[in-house]
Amino acid sequence: MKTKRLAIILSVLIFLTIIIVLCSAVFTVQNISVNWLTKPNVLTVDDNEDIISSSKIKMNSSVFTLKKQQYIENIEKSKSYIEVVKIEVKFPNKVVIHAREREPYFYLNLGNSDYAILDKELKVLELTNDLQNYIKLFGISPCELAVDSSMIANLNLSRGDFLNIAYTSMFKGITEYLQELNYDTLKAKNTFKTFMLKNNNLYVYTNLGLNIYINNVNDNLNKKLLYGVSAYEQYKDSYSTGTILCYSNNFYLTNEDISKYI
Repeated sequence: MKTKRLAIILSVLIFLTIIIVLCSAVFTVQNISVNWLTKPNVLTVDDNEDIISSSKIKMNSSVFTLKKQQYIENIEKSKSYIEVVKIEVKFPNKVVIHAREREPYFYLNLGNSDYAILDKELKVLELTNDLQNYIKLFGISPCELAVDSSMIANLNLSRGDFLNIAYTSMFKGITEYLQELNYDTLKAKNTFKTFMLKNNNLYVYTNLGLNIYINNVNDNLNKKLLYGVSAYEQYKDSYSTGTILCYSNNFYLTNEDISKYI
């Protein structure tokens, strides 16, 4: 009986201790900061206050009850160019927002001279009707993402949205796989000019002119992409034109223009 009573008393004491800790001013948010993991170009350290404000983290709230995922979503919706890697609590009362800037990877022609600028995850960084001026600001053009107009008909995009059309996951997968092949965003933009999807085939135009045709993106895409990129690296110093034809089991180099296969 005494053992049972002691267990109840201990449980109550533990519960009260937890309540006291959660309510203690020592463990409430008193300081919020932004830690940039990459050097920002579009955003600056002057934007830090806006970033903190957009998170909607409340000062003096308990560090144990922070809704981190919600704060991340708040920030990324408010600031399209930011990627919040994580929100860290530094006890007893500090919160650090670890962030990096998203880089333009694609541009998508929406029609009527309107363009969406997308990062590698197909997040809408910018909407512009002056693509050339945007390119001048960054000094290098994003890759064109070309799809059938029916795929983007009546598409209503805002900054901070993620593009959601047929084959979205495929295009995201391409950027991820190119990253594995040591094509970061900058190298990809310097190498590739256009990724065009037509009739389930992918046409990759390069800035050099030695282009890549991938037959049937629904079958072994990564394998075919590996063929194409590897062949491009092998032949780019010898050929400035032609087409690398990529199929399930092999690739072929031809002097023919890629337009023949559209």
